[in-house]
Amino acid sequence: MIRASLPRSLFGRLAVILLAAITLALAIAAQFLGMERGPMQGERLAGQAVQRIALAETVFAHADPAARPSVRQALAAAGLSLVAAADDPAPGARDETLGRIVARELRQRLRGIEVLAVEVHADDAGNARFVALLRSPAGEQRRWMTLEKPDRPLPPPRFLWPTLVALLVLVGVGALLAVRWVTRPLSALAAAARALGTGSVGPRLLERGPTEARQTARAFNDMSQRIGFMMDEKARMLAAISHDLRAPITRMRLRVEMMTDEVVRARLIRDLDELRRLTDEALEFLRGSVGGEPSRRCDLVQVVATAVQDARDAGCDVVLSGVASLWLQGRPGALRRCVQNLLDNALKHAGAAEIEVGRSGADAGLWVRDRGPGMSGEAFERAFEPFFRGDPARGHASGFGLGLPIARAIAREHGGELTLALRPGGGLVAWLRLPALGEGVDQLPLSEGRASP
Repeated sequence: MIRASLPRSLFGRLAVILLAAITLALAIAAQFLGMERGPMQGERLAGQAVQRIALAETVFAHADPAARPSVRQALAAAGLSLVAAADDPAPGARDETLGRIVARELRQRLRGIEVLAVEVHADDAGNARFVALLRSPAGEQRRWMTLEKPDRPLPPPRFLWPTLVALLVLVGVGALLAVRWVTRPLSALAAAARALGTGSVGPRLLERGPTEARQTARAFNDMSQRIGFMMDEKARMLAAISHDLRAPITRMRLRVEMMTDEVVRARLIRDLDELRRLTDEALEFLRGSVGGEPSRRCDLVQVVATAVQDARDAGCDVVLSGVASLWLQGRPGALRRCVQNLLDNALKHAGAAEIEVGRSGADAGLWVRDRGPGMSGEAFERAFEPFFRGDPARGHASGFGLGLPIARAIAREHGGELTLALRPGGGLVAWLRLPALGEGVDQLPLSEGRASP
């Protein structure tokens, strides 16, 4: 009955929940008019005292010994005094609760400095005298004292914390219900969108919830169906093109093999091999995410280590460093192709490469560095254009200019990015960023023995 009476729109349901929670919270708050502000005032004074004592200790500890007398006078003028143990504050009501709060806050603010004791004495006027005994790492003990006065007299004591807790619980529960109600269909939509972004068309979303959520799910299902149809058509078209291109090349090679002129035959075979490689790379670039490989949880370090081991087996000079493991969600085969292209590009122009795997903020980072001739700044973006053969500064090299475009396409399919930059001292740095999983990160230095497959 209650569910049937609720509005069907997302805005209506959210408004009902929030208005109900706020109304209940205000109704309870109305029962506690004139609540006690003393504890809050005391904590505010304690916060002021913590800031002042922490600042005074920091300034005094870092001051030159010859300048400390003048620093002490300046601090005393600001209400912060260095007192001896015998100069205890005037007797008054001792607040041990505030003393523990001040001691805890001082320990958090003054790292490396020991808080030996904190005393708080309050008088009838609401003033609070804070005395903190500190010991520096060098063994120096200093006893700071400051008097904090409230801005206005304290009101009569009433109940503060029960009211605040009740308000917090009611508003918090209402907000949690609202957020959960709103985000449940949106979470399913986000998961389906992520899967679609990696080339995987999942099952249809359930069209349920508020009107806006059902309309969004229906539109997404229609879009997903159209994209899936286009992806299937693209896969069939590429398969047909691949067959139609490779078949005549194979027939031409068979005929060339029967030629008697060895010089002409070798030249034609070389041209046919180059044509076949160009065809394979062009199809790979056009194929994009239609490879059919499922996305799964994988270790980027192991993917990189496999590519590095293959390069070493071929006699290449490659150095691998970084963390011991770094997990992400992706297609291992495509990621290996991406790393292989970056590694081949570095080896092609420099003959050696250095690869580092680690964290780049919240992402997984891969840096491929070389000591080649580098690249001019205006050529960085053009390097990711199909069939761009490289900056003249890097020299003429074999290839068809599809390695970096394929690598960037794979990075973006996984929600990441690939950029190039000049390396200090000469050379180039290829920087690959990919979304990392929050768990399973081993920050120990990478062991070459462990990294090798």
